[in-house]
Amino acid sequence: MLPKISIITPSFNQGEFIRDTIESILAQNYPNLEHIVVDGGSTDNTVEILKSYNHLDWTSEPDNGQTDALNRGLAKATGDIVTWLNSDDWYPPNVLSRVAKEIENSPVVMGACAITDKVGKVDYHVTNVERTWFDLLKYWCSYSIPTQPSIFFSRKVLESIKRLDGTYLDEELYYCMDYDLWMRMWRQFPAKQIPELFSYYRMYEDNKTGKGNDPLLPEMSRIFNRACYAAYTVERDCSFILPLTKVTPDLEKTLTSLAQQKFANFEVVLVDYSGERSVGKEVRNLLGLKTGPIAPIASRLRYVRCAEKSYAAALNDGARAACSLYLTFINSGLECSPDFVEKMLAGFTNDRVGLIVPRGLMEQVRQSIIAPSGEVVADKIFTAEYAGPFFSIRKVALEDVGWFSHGELMALSCRALLANIINKGWLIDARTELNLQGKVDVSTEREYLKTKSDYINARVIADCVIELQQSPFAKIRQDHGYALRFPEQLIQEAQQVISKN
Repeated sequence: MLPKISIITPSFNQGEFIRDTIESILAQNYPNLEHIVVDGGSTDNTVEILKSYNHLDWTSEPDNGQTDALNRGLAKATGDIVTWLNSDDWYPPNVLSRVAKEIENSPVVMGACAITDKVGKVDYHVTNVERTWFDLLKYWCSYSIPTQPSIFFSRKVLESIKRLDGTYLDEELYYCMDYDLWMRMWRQFPAKQIPELFSYYRMYEDNKTGKGNDPLLPEMSRIFNRACYAAYTVERDCSFILPLTKVTPDLEKTLTSLAQQKFANFEVVLVDYSGERSVGKEVRNLLGLKTGPIAPIASRLRYVRCAEKSYAAALNDGARAACSLYLTFINSGLECSPDFVEKMLAGFTNDRVGLIVPRGLMEQVRQSIIAPSGEVVADKIFTAEYAGPFFSIRKVALEDVGWFSHGELMALSCRALLANIINKGWLIDARTELNLQGKVDVSTEREYLKTKSDYINARVIADCVIELQQSPFAKIRQDHGYALRFPEQLIQEAQQVISKN
């Protein structure tokens, strides 16, 4: 027996279109169907139209808007497969049979969607290619959020992502209740793309989404931040990641600097990659200090032991262990200005900012990647100086690019990090007032960068090209200016350089 499909249609004064919606569902000739219409007490001819269909499960009474209506319909639905189709949208033939077949192997499926004008003339098609949770998260990237009428999901998926208050959709959201649902859904159940047209979506001035994205952006930002908080354990506003192999006066100097921060709700993750048990004992002793210059932040120090004797592994282990959304990488001996945390958090209020390059220690790097306007120029990343990995970064952006991905080759890892941040659709902020002072011996890495510059750049280009080849949504980002684009000749030259090394 074919699985039961429940379709919810929220409606209010849509008598002009709702018959087309209903007829498109009937035309599917799907034998195990439940069509629930939740009407908000329409005063036009909607109710008369609903009365003319015996198969409908419908109500018409005042509600609190579309999201409330959807929650009522979703709660009533009894199907194995669930979706909603708004009262001005419609399906092409044979969609439901295809969904029933595909959802056997993938609990969430989506097809293409045709965007039409008010009279149903197609303006353009949205292919709804497969995408990751990170792709979906970046709402500023064109087509990051898939078109809702073409998405179907199993009832089990819907129940597994129910909100704490027992509802499915957030009724405080007027525009973007579907985006919030997808963010909860995609983390566990990314949708499988079916390369066929699944729906027609009317876009016109009188409907909610016909006035452009500007009214939607405040809700999108809320959902972006909500999703980031839900993805990680968050105990503090930000984290300093400090790898070490021993307890030295330089370490105490750095911690004393952090104890003088004006904004105090941060943690310091001390990552021990020494492999020596005695070092761990010394570090833990710092966590219980009652007196001295470090005492004010002793309760915010955390000890993490890295299984590998590797600086790069320590950076990654510390970042993964961090219980906040914003990270700054530092070394023993470095000092932050007293307003560092405050200014870093201010820099990340722009959701699109993924990485901040501080002044001071990182000034050469900062200067080498910006144009006179202060904007970061992608091309300049490939000639950037190296001063260490001492960036401030959004944790979700770091995970999105794959952490520090080139082991102990820090000159390569940091250049790849900068390039991949841009390639993934994030922004780099190099106009910051963040100030990180101190000296770190990076002569070995700089010499490697100097002698292996062509190889490093080739590897970075190869990373970006692989992303484009392996991720369907990367091409969408690139087509709309949210990913790096390299000439074919440069790609070939990079491949030749790699093959020779």
